[in-house]
Amino acid sequence: MSEIRVDRFKAEDGISAPQFPNGINVTGVVTATVLNGTVPYLTVGSNAQAGAAGIVTAKGANINGDLDVDGHTNLDNVNISGVTSVASLTQNRVTYGGSNGKLQDSGNLTFDGSTLAVTGDASISGKLSVGSTLTYEDVTNIDSVGIITARLGVRVPDNVYSYFGTGNDLSIRHDASGGNHSYIFNSGAGVFKLGSNTQFIIGKTSNATYIQANPDGDVKLYFNNNQKLATSNTGVTVTGTLAATAVTGDGSALTGIVAIPTGAIMAWPTESIPSGFLKCQGQAISRSTYSSLFTALGVTYGAGDGSSTFNLPDYRGEFLRGRAEGSTNDPDRASRTDRGDGNGGDNVGSKQDYAVVEHSHGNNSGGGQNHGYNNNSNNTGTFSKSGHGYSSNQAHSYGIVHSQSYGSNYANVNGHVTNNEVRPRNVYVHWIIKT
Repeated sequence: MSEIRVDRFKAEDGISAPQFPNGINVTGVVTATVLNGTVPYLTVGSNAQAGAAGIVTAKGANINGDLDVDGHTNLDNVNISGVTSVASLTQNRVTYGGSNGKLQDSGNLTFDGSTLAVTGDASISGKLSVGSTLTYEDVTNIDSVGIITARLGVRVPDNVYSYFGTGNDLSIRHDASGGNHSYIFNSGAGVFKLGSNTQFIIGKTSNATYIQANPDGDVKLYFNNNQKLATSNTGVTVTGTLAATAVTGDGSALTGIVAIPTGAIMAWPTESIPSGFLKCQGQAISRSTYSSLFTALGVTYGAGDGSSTFNLPDYRGEFLRGRAEGSTNDPDRASRTDRGDGNGGDNVGSKQDYAVVEHSHGNNSGGGQNHGYNNNSNNTGTFSKSGHGYSSNQAHSYGIVHSQSYGSNYANVNGHVTNNEVRPRNVYVHWIIKT
């Protein structure tokens, strides 16, 4: 008999499930639509069990044909020697690019349990997360279309250049072999700019500042963390000594310049005098406004109002003369008059009035005359020249004016004075003083 066909098996009581204490040995095919009873599964052979819920547990299976699984399948260990086709895989999707939708058996993608190796190109449209070190071995260039974000920085070894620009115009390098020097080079033809929207500082890592620049503000230079130069909207402030080999302009706004100290007198050839100077006209000026000049002059040329002002020297129409300082170059040095503070004599600022020395001159008709000059009063005298019959009344004033009358035989006298002072040839200038 090759098969048994029945609607159902029942026990003798017609109700309970039948019992097969010795089992059933089926050589052919058993088709069961429902498995009921107290037995949870049907053992088929020694390796497979069919449960009541439709689950097949195989301790070992060798399938030479097709395996069609419509439900859930748990596979702890799968060894596939043939072709595996996956119609749909909703999780942990794998996309492969070999011929006919197969991974190449030549090993373009290999994994030995620790290293994933890609022989050809690898295209990643999403994120690539590497927990450990990502090493580029034997990679000549890395080309990134987008932005590369390095969360913990970028480390470049010593003596290796980092280049920027298509022509490598900008390079950054740290040279450990040359004394731990760091370099930033710009070999391009354009502008090399270091900027900041906030404060820009160049200094040591220990907060020592060399250069400090504030946006739309001042720029400061430091020496040993002490400010020495600062710019402003009006110019530059220097703290300390300014040493310059040359200065252009009039230097009128400079202070503390040794070349033109406060109180220095100089001649100026135009009506418009430079800033930082005043004309020497004896005027009273403020002691507080011109404190440096007051320190230099004091009340030498006048005390002004006695409290808030002082006077400058008055050099209008005057010739300046070097002080005798005890020499005989000025024989009348002791008679010099008050300079403004009650002191005369051989002192800077003392004055001398007009004067002429005794002299002789002749006339065109023979004979001669001698006369002197008294600078304190006008002298009038009458004298006659023997044999010539003329008389002369002479009036000598401070202006050195000779008023003479001559006899009929003498119409002219050589050396007749026609001006109001004895003077050399001269040119007008302004005597100015540095404030």
